[in-house]
Amino acid sequence: MITIRRLALFAGTAAALASCGPQGGLDFSNFDPDLRRWGGGGLETAAAAARAQPRPAPDQRGVISYPGYQVAIARQGDTVATIAARLGLNAAELAQYNAIAANTVLNPGAVVALPRRVAAGAATAPVPSSTGQVSDPFAGPGRQATGA
Repeated sequence: MITIRRLALFAGTAAALASCGPQGGLDFSNFDPDLRRWGGGGLETAAAAARAQPRPAPDQRGVISYPGYQVAIARQGDTVATIAARLGLNAAELAQYNAIAANTVLNPGAVVALPRRVAAGAATAPVPSSTGQVSDPFAGPGRQATGA
């Protein structure tokens, strides 16, 4: 008999909770439990961040070469299409590879993965080097951005 009472209590509680929230159902849109204290410390990333190497400087075209791939760093006003033209790549292919429209204006410093390696000096026209200022949206008003 106790088991049936517990089952009835559980069912009643579940029904009451189900009626809460928008449209009579539970709203889990903001459900984000912090489970770090039960994770055994496996979610700490401070040590890995301290060991991380700084990002290499891009070449005059904005390309950074890694052993297995290359990326391009966007400049002020760049789109996927302008990066593709600068590197001699097909704009549609580069856009599809990065799952973004070719005419989307990118933020300065945005990283665009290249679908294949581009040879050194593959730019279609000389590209003047530019220096941009990096801003930190989390620094707050009147504060300087920190970091590399």
